[in-house]
Amino acid sequence: GAQGFEGDAVRGRGIKLEDCLTPQRKSKIKAGEGASVGRYKFFTSSPIQDKYYARADYHQPALVFGTGGSASVHYCADPFSTSTDCVVMYGKNDANLEVIYQYLQMNIHVLEEGFRGAGLKHISKSYILNICVNLPEEQEQKRLVEIANKLDNIIHLHERQLKNLDTLVKARFIEMFCQAQNREWHIVTIGDIATDARTGPFGSALLHSEFVDDGIFVLGIDNAVENKFSYNRMRYITEEKYHKLKRYTVYADDVIITIMGTVGRTAVIPKNMPAAINTKHLACITPNKEKINSYFLACAFRMHPGIISQLKKQCKGAIMDGLNLTIIKAINFQLPPLDLQDDFADFYFRAESLKSSIRQSLSELTTLKKSLLQEYFG
Repeated sequence: GAQGFEGDAVRGRGIKLEDCLTPQRKSKIKAGEGASVGRYKFFTSSPIQDKYYARADYHQPALVFGTGGSASVHYCADPFSTSTDCVVMYGKNDANLEVIYQYLQMNIHVLEEGFRGAGLKHISKSYILNICVNLPEEQEQKRLVEIANKLDNIIHLHERQLKNLDTLVKARFIEMFCQAQNREWHIVTIGDIATDARTGPFGSALLHSEFVDDGIFVLGIDNAVENKFSYNRMRYITEEKYHKLKRYTVYADDVIITIMGTVGRTAVIPKNMPAAINTKHLACITPNKEKINSYFLACAFRMHPGIISQLKKQCKGAIMDGLNLTIIKAINFQLPPLDLQDDFADFYFRAESLKSSIRQSLSELTTLKKSLLQEYFG
């Protein structure tokens, strides 16, 4: 697969990466040792670099390839460190690393095809070195890097804005609901403020083979993993099957919580949701609307320090980081007045609507970058 590029260069030439890159010795640092602040950038096998380390192991401009899990490549010009699941390559023969980086970013599928093996897939150093890249003529490489860097800066700015909005919403939550002056609010449990709480059908009640291409929605972790409801990876059952599982129906404004795998992600079921049930990987809470706002509740699971520490404590005992209904219903917190919860929900909606227009711009910028690079890489 990787060598298929040589013939179709519109202009420029196909070069093997082994002619322009030199692999460096592997790091011994574990991914978990990266910190959220530190002097030097720290790369893991993740496509996102957001960790730092106290010392730098590499001191030349380099490409950093993630070798475990899924494809990623980074370019770094400053001293940096990486975790053990990366391979670092310096340039040789005057290769322009930034151009190679942009080429691989745009053709990430070439790296993806190199991931092999059972369970957690890995990519080998020799696979990477065998890849052929089509680079434009030298005088065009400079111009390409200039344009790509400008667009990357704008893209990163948008990504930072999204992060900042999340931080802002959390800060607002803590300021409104977790201060000492709120002592007189009553302590309640999740069980007290829910009119119903359930997980999905267990075991043989719902088998994989019973999923069909169309019908009644079956919600799972994918629909809540982004901490907002999304129509990701929808699965369906027949009307007939639904009648047997009706008691697992989810309703508009219910709060769903992931209780297996990635634990503690939450989402609110949208107003226009067609008939749906949830799987055993989710807990579903129908809130008592006279006491609690669904969006306040969904955020509380992720933002309220008291609730988070109760969840963490309970998860610790489980073999497979898991939650169950008994744990969830027993969680306690101080219940703020409903009008305050509603005020917070309004703030949350405003932030979400800003985020959605930033996401829209992000996707347009990414498309723009792709089409510009296409002109250079042919």
